[in-house]
Amino acid sequence: MGKSAPPVPDYRGAAEETAQASREATNQQNYANRPDQFSPFGSLTYQTEAIIDPATGQEVTKYTQNQELNPESQAALDSQLALTRGRSDLGGALMERVASDYGQPMDFSKYGDPNMGYSSEQIDMSDLPQGVGSLQTEEYNRPELQQSLDYSGASEVGQADDYRNRAEDAMYARRASRLDPQFQGRQEALEVKLNNQGLRPGDQAYDSAMQNLGMERTDAYNAAQNEAIMSGGAEASRMFNMDMSRRGQDITETDALADFYNTSRGQQSALDLATSGQRFNEAQKAAEFQNAARNRALTEQMTIKDRAYDQQNLDAERQNAIRTGMMNEELTRRGTSLNEMNAIISGQQVNNPQMAGFESARRAGSADYSGAVSDRYNAELAANAAKNSALGGVMGGLGSLGSAGINAYTGGLFGA
Repeated sequence: MGKSAPPVPDYRGAAEETAQASREATNQQNYANRPDQFSPFGSLTYQTEAIIDPATGQEVTKYTQNQELNPESQAALDSQLALTRGRSDLGGALMERVASDYGQPMDFSKYGDPNMGYSSEQIDMSDLPQGVGSLQTEEYNRPELQQSLDYSGASEVGQADDYRNRAEDAMYARRASRLDPQFQGRQEALEVKLNNQGLRPGDQAYDSAMQNLGMERTDAYNAAQNEAIMSGGAEASRMFNMDMSRRGQDITETDALADFYNTSRGQQSALDLATSGQRFNEAQKAAEFQNAARNRALTEQMTIKDRAYDQQNLDAERQNAIRTGMMNEELTRRGTSLNEMNAIISGQQVNNPQMAGFESARRAGSADYSGAVSDRYNAELAANAAKNSALGGVMGGLGSLGSAGINAYTGGLFGA
């Protein structure tokens, strides 16, 4: 069988012991925090007595703090207190005079209103010379220039093909006019010759002679045509170049006339612009002189106005300074009695001597009986659980052995 659990600890008793230990530690701390102190100027001591706390009905310790000065410091304090009382009595005696001084309010009306100074006067611009704000430029007459060229009056250039055809026809006609009678005479002479030889058309010799003459005529006319073609091209080129030369001359003359026209208009425009610019520069210089005269007159008026303004305001400042000085003088007279009384009663007081500081004692921690009892109880519970677990293991092992023996026994019986 397992071991029974340990008995439950006495938590109440442990808590009471913990509280009692805490009270003892607190009393020790309070006693340590109230040491008696002694310095060259005096001492600070404590007295204790046991009393009953009316709130809880329990007995507690009552502390009484006593501070004493040494004879020299006490004598100095008594002397200072006597001086303070004497100053207070003297200050009280001055209250009647202070009340008399402040009995009536300050009358500022007898000093008059402050002088607020003078504003600047407006400058009369009507008497100034008139200025020039802008200049009018003369209208520029822009010349009408020739914008295009008309070549309709120039010589026309003929077509090259026409020139060549006419030249070829003329050259061929002139050459043919010479070949026609020549070959006509030769044909007639050849016919007479052949007839005299007894040859007639159809005869081979006749026809061959006439064919040769025809071939010579064809070659001569072909040569004339070729010569006409060659000469016609050169003549056509010469005629075309002559036309182009005449037309180029006409165009050159037209261009020269247009350039002369535009050049003359440009020269006239430059003269007009120069004349207009000269007049504008003269007008500008006159306007600048007039504006400078106006600025000088304005500057003079402003200088006069500024001088008068400064003098008037300086006089106003002097008057205000006199008024302020008179008011300050009366205010000073009214406050003299009060300042004297305050000076008498505001003497330096004697301070109590300051004791040297000390380090407060730390609160001692009380013994945690309750925690100790709880930890011990938990340890006993753990030990008891471990023992019970071990005992359970032993019993389980014995049960296993018994089962094995029974099984072996029954197996032998049934096996036999």
